[in-house]
Amino acid sequence: MPALPVFTVIQWDELSEESVLTTPLGANLFRMEESAVIGEAVLGDVIETMPGEDGRVRFVRVRMPSELKTDVWLLPHRAGESEEVALFLKGVIEAGGKWERYMGGLFRLHLPPAEFDRFADEFERVIRSAS
Repeated sequence: MPALPVFTVIQWDELSEESVLTTPLGANLFRMEESAVIGEAVLGDVIETMPGEDGRVRFVRVRMPSELKTDVWLLPHRAGESEEVALFLKGVIEAGGKWERYMGGLFRLHLPPAEFDRFADEFERVIRSAS
C-alpha cells in the first residue's frame, strides 16, 4: 500500500524550518506534495533528508527534481479573484499541471515542460485583462 501524504517539519538550515505536505518514500526520501515557501524544494521534487530532533527532518538536497516546470507570478488582489484567472487555473489542471496560491496574490504554476511557454504567455494576458 502506498504511503499517504503527511505534514513534515523540514529544517532548511540552522535558522529556518517549515511544515509541508510530503509523501514519505523511505530511506530518508520525501516527495513534496506542495512547494516550500521558505525552502528551495517545490511540488513534485523528491528531497533527501537526515533525521533531525523532535521528529523533524533536515534537508540535504533535492534528489530528483519535479518533472513539471515551475514559476511564480504576483497578481493584484482583484486579478487573483477574477473568473478569468479561475478558468485559466482550471486549464492548468486539464493540461496535467498544478497550481498553488500563497498569501493572496502569489501564484505558482507547475506545468508540463511542453506546455509551459504557452501557459506562461496566456497567464500574462489573463493578468493584464483581469487587473
